[in-house]
Amino acid sequence: MATKQGNGEAAGASSSAATTPSRPKRQAVIQRKPIVLGDYATDSDESETSRRERRLMNELEALDSSDKFLPPSRAKATPKTRKQKPRTPKEASTKASTKASTRAPGKASTKSSAKAATQVSKESDSDEAETPAELYGEDPDEQSSDGDPDEEEPSDEDDEDGGTGPTTPTKKGSASRARAAKQKKLKGMNTPVALHRRMIRRMKDISYWGDHEVDPMALKRKEAARPFIYDISAPARAHVGSGLDFDIEKEAQELAKGVYIERMTPFQGTTLLDKVADASEIAKYYWQIPKKPLTLLLGPFTKSGQQKKFQLKIHESISLSAPELFHGKNGWVINCGNEIQSLDWATRQCSDNQFLAIGTKFQEAKPAIKDLPPGFAPCVCPSQIQIWRIPISKPNTTPKPPPVLDHTLLTDWGAPTEIKWRPGNAPIEEKGIIGHLMALFEDGQARLIEVKEHSPSQSSSTAPIYKLEEPMQTLYLNDTLFTVFTWINHHTLAFGCANGSVAIYDLNVTLPGREHLPKSYHYIAASYICSICSLAPSFPDMVATYSMDGSFNMHDIREPGISNTLSHRTRTVAMSTPVAWCEMAQSLCYPEDLSGVLCMGIRKAKKSGGFLCSNNPGDTIAASTGCGTGLHPFLLNGGRDGKVRIANLVRKYFYSKCQAMQQVWFQLEYAPTTGFFRMLDGFKPEMVVHRNRVAVGLPFYTYHTNITKVGWNNNLGYGTWAAAGTGGGLVRVEDVSLDVHQVAPAAGQDGAGAGANGEGPEPEDVEMEMEMD
Repeated sequence: MATKQGNGEAAGASSSAATTPSRPKRQAVIQRKPIVLGDYATDSDESETSRRERRLMNELEALDSSDKFLPPSRAKATPKTRKQKPRTPKEASTKASTKASTRAPGKASTKSSAKAATQVSKESDSDEAETPAELYGEDPDEQSSDGDPDEEEPSDEDDEDGGTGPTTPTKKGSASRARAAKQKKLKGMNTPVALHRRMIRRMKDISYWGDHEVDPMALKRKEAARPFIYDISAPARAHVGSGLDFDIEKEAQELAKGVYIERMTPFQGTTLLDKVADASEIAKYYWQIPKKPLTLLLGPFTKSGQQKKFQLKIHESISLSAPELFHGKNGWVINCGNEIQSLDWATRQCSDNQFLAIGTKFQEAKPAIKDLPPGFAPCVCPSQIQIWRIPISKPNTTPKPPPVLDHTLLTDWGAPTEIKWRPGNAPIEEKGIIGHLMALFEDGQARLIEVKEHSPSQSSSTAPIYKLEEPMQTLYLNDTLFTVFTWINHHTLAFGCANGSVAIYDLNVTLPGREHLPKSYHYIAASYICSICSLAPSFPDMVATYSMDGSFNMHDIREPGISNTLSHRTRTVAMSTPVAWCEMAQSLCYPEDLSGVLCMGIRKAKKSGGFLCSNNPGDTIAASTGCGTGLHPFLLNGGRDGKVRIANLVRKYFYSKCQAMQQVWFQLEYAPTTGFFRMLDGFKPEMVVHRNRVAVGLPFYTYHTNITKVGWNNNLGYGTWAAAGTGGGLVRVEDVSLDVHQVAPAAGQDGAGAGANGEGPEPEDVEMEMEMD
């Protein structure tokens, strides 16, 4: 008994009396149709008519589920769904008899040709009765005038002829060749392999950026990250903020809901100190013993193998674009006086004058309660918060004005271990105000401070000095100390405590001058919380914490007890435990072991620990959070070895088999014998490899070279500016974009380089960079 074969081939003889069971996988490959198994498996009792209709429905559902391929006309695009050319019984019988004659002569040929003619005639009649137009309605693409209605549709006979290849267009010219190429491409889109790849791509998008059918921002996040695929070493200025859908008016309305600003402003008290009359009072906040100027070796090596030597006094800076240094760089090295405790760029700044808040201290803190360990007892000492004015000029612009100290705030609450400005990107409407920042001090209390702008001074030595007597608001708990904090939105904060708990405060319901119970207070870990990070704006109710007991937890602040999730760990715990959330990559970055920093997708927290994105120990890390979605997906990673590395977090999401790369921004070295500092530049991109630092041993570094804090500028238009603070008191501020490092043409030459006009790399350079990878 003969069994029916696909694609119009002649039926073959079968020796068995019973019908051979259907093989859906084999038939799908032969007929170039998607593989359907499970609930959609073919039943032997199913009629040919219902089977064909079911296959058409399954195919259209598979194509519509893809976000990258929208099937055009179902009558023109694919060989499975387009209208077939009707065949007459005479033509079908002639073709079938010709094919059958090659297999069996004589009567067998006559019988097989008769059966084939009957079979083909039935199939042609059923195809005419079940055209896609009747099943799904008339296709709107057929009614458009874009296509050529006189052009004959290619038939299945041409596709089934062996060795002939794709259908040759009858018309000559570029239009016919383009249509033929398009038809050939569309044929490949319906193969099982192509459908499988689109299914895998959709699953990958859901696991990284979210389901676009549920979350409309999922595809926007993916498309915003796509331009950075080829930026290996640093972000390109042309790509930063290019795909953002940011509404300034809507954010301004949200920021206006922060009613606590107007209510708390009158409570802040500052006193302006005179540098002559109050010299003894000011001296308490600086070194008690005068220090010599800092000696720094900077710049490229000369022919004699030496670098340029500079003498830096306190509050002085060096321009990286000096004639004897680097040509094309845009940045400075600032001497703040002593170890940098914290730093952060001011938000909501849209002018060329950007502001950087730097926290430092010149004396050691002393515990206020001697019976408690230093980590659990409040410590107090004189400290400073320096507000620097950073002039942002275009690359290769000469001369560049140097950064100037705008003013200094003196406090007596210990070193400011954390400084974070109020989030937002809408410009500030109040004149003379830089913004509002929250600072956490060593006494375990957090204080909200309003920072005002002053007229630019000629030098940092003439900048005004204020004594901060009382802040706008003070947040504290009597039974524990605040160790870290993060902004959830413009009026809500999350604090990590020394007893392993997390406290949530809403500033709109607090009043200055009194202790307030937090909005939410719950225990997450068994010990001291080292870092905390909010997953806003994608997950505004999710908070990630890293504690000294070695646990990395994520929980929902609405149901902290039920939703607490312990992340999977594969290595030992690093004592330095910063956590950063990258909105554009939808990933959490945290150090694990001393080998490097891991990047973990939020939707894969329970499956795996992510991939290694940087080899640095990860003493401090920072990701871009500007404009809600972040301005770029690059991570700053600083360690105790004096190196600051830059890593791209999304290249491996688009190309999972590519090698993770990192770029060393700079390296700081210190010689204890001479007291000289040396800053090295010009490193090549390097691969990220797994290294067992514990087995080979760890070197010890002096605290002078330790990178204590790093941070990106989160203002729109200035997202490529980065700052890094060191243990020796040096702060490097620079535009690290790819455009800056390209050499600008000399005066009088045509064709300005990318570094001069702010454009991205040429396509030829991009392809060469990817080939090297």
